[in-house]
Amino acid sequence: MKQINIIAAAAIISVIAGCATVDMNKKARTDLAKCKYEVAGIEYESLTKKPEAVNFKVLLAITNPNNNDVALDHVDADLYLDQTKVGTVNHKNFVRIPAKSSVTEPIEVQIPFSAAWILAGNRPQNLTIDATVYVNIMIGKFTLSTPFAVPVKKTVPIPWDKIDKEIDKQKSELGGKVKKLFKK
Repeated sequence: MKQINIIAAAAIISVIAGCATVDMNKKARTDLAKCKYEVAGIEYESLTKKPEAVNFKVLLAITNPNNNDVALDHVDADLYLDQTKVGTVNHKNFVRIPAKSSVTEPIEVQIPFSAAWILAGNRPQNLTIDATVYVNIMIGKFTLSTPFAVPVKKTVPIPWDKIDKEIDKQKSELGGKVKKLFKK
């Protein structure tokens, strides 16, 4: 008889705990749906020679209007020049977003010159980021271990004026080095 009471008590506790977990999961999804995710901007960073690429910083803004903290777990994104896919980004930085606040997370993006040559002869006009942002809900110090996926897509014009200025600067520096070689 004692064994039946223990089993019944364990079953009741399991049902109550299971219901609490389902309710917590529903609340987590509701909280994450209220958050705002957007590409706040894309900043030209530099041209690199090794590897040969154009470097950008994508600013991902996350606003959390909830009473619980949330956390950016990671971001997976595809990059497009006009409509041509030229690369992917995997950002693995865990960022806590406190309740009733916003954060802007910089994500480094590198587009190889070889990918840009796909559009040889044309200057692509737009850079599109098609991302899935993975976010966790946090309750106190407890983090739900399954991130929720949120799609974010943004298209922005490519800052050719800044890129051309950097190319001219590097050409000028290279020209000065070549002249020094021949003066010896």
